[in-house]
Amino acid sequence: MEAVIISKTKMNKGCCVGAILSNGEGIRLLDSDGHNQPSNTSYQVGQIWDLTFTYRTEITEPHNEDVLVINSTFKGNVANLQDYLEKKLKVKIWKGTHNNLFDNKIRWTNNGSGYISVRTGLPEHSVGFYISDTDITFEDNHYVFGSDTSKKIASVTLQTQVDIPAGTLIRVSLARWWKPEDVDMEERCYVQLSGWY
Repeated sequence: MEAVIISKTKMNKGCCVGAILSNGEGIRLLDSDGHNQPSNTSYQVGQIWDLTFTYRTEITEPHNEDVLVINSTFKGNVANLQDYLEKKLKVKIWKGTHNNLFDNKIRWTNNGSGYISVRTGLPEHSVGFYISDTDITFEDNHYVFGSDTSKKIASVTLQTQVDIPAGTLIRVSLARWWKPEDVDMEERCYVQLSGWY
């Protein structure tokens, strides 16, 4: 099935590659053994690939987009990725304040990091699209929302870090479940900025 590559983000090992199938379904491209793509992967944002894959059987909500790629064939490039996503694929887009991310399920730590947990309720997916009603500024490896510098999300995109004007289509994602080993607290998935168009 054809898919357009919409993101490449940095991981501890390799990179995470996000795509959307021609039916609008978001997927995350793992290799056939279930690992992230290598750092030198051929997949580039804006490319269309014909993929043969299977769905990963062992998933932990809300990270239900993982697929194991068995074979892939490059088909071409998308001229305007934002138009392709909004007009051709008609992706769902959260708009307005940052509190609307992930179906209003985001909570914020005392230091301003956004997250979800089992306690707060889980969204349907771990990736999504967002158009902010304020400028988003890059500061100290995080993005902050307009004048509300108390809220921030980490940047994991491989794109050059720049300030993002209001009205820009952004891809956001949730990190895998995590908690510090030496702290008695719930596991959380933290919000990340994983690309813009």
